[in-house]
Amino acid sequence: MNTEAEMLSLVASLAKAKSKQNITETLAVYHPEAVMEAPGLGGLARGHSEIDQQLRVFFRLLPDYRVELETHAFKSEIMLATGRVIASLNVREKGCPSVSIPVFFEFHFSEGKISKEVFHLDAGVLSRKSGLKVEDLFKAMASYTRELGADSVLASGA
Repeated sequence: MNTEAEMLSLVASLAKAKSKQNITETLAVYHPEAVMEAPGLGGLARGHSEIDQQLRVFFRLLPDYRVELETHAFKSEIMLATGRVIASLNVREKGCPSVSIPVFFEFHFSEGKISKEVFHLDAGVLSRKSGLKVEDLFKAMASYTRELGADSVLASGA
């Protein structure tokens, strides 16, 4: 059983590692069989290997990704949180400004690690604020997925 302080500390460590685009540090916070979902981006990854692949695509797409947690609540082994993502989309031949958009997170915990993360980021809002069509975002994700040899399209978060 994780305490609220332990869960908050794990999520803060995850946010810090992802904001540095440090995949090794990020994976250290996840349970080896963790699930990472990003429904708005069509992403699902299971286990460290798939999460590693998804993070490589995600950080290629958003190379200056940073997350700021704002509020949180707990129920048993689950933490819900809101925050903001600040990032610039890296889409070839498009100059995208840095944008700040709201996000929502759901974290589950097991054995002192994060066992599941659901990252709710609205692809339409991200695209629109970046001056792109949502299709451009998904084409860029598909392109980076192919380049990096990742198995599926995308998932990430805090």
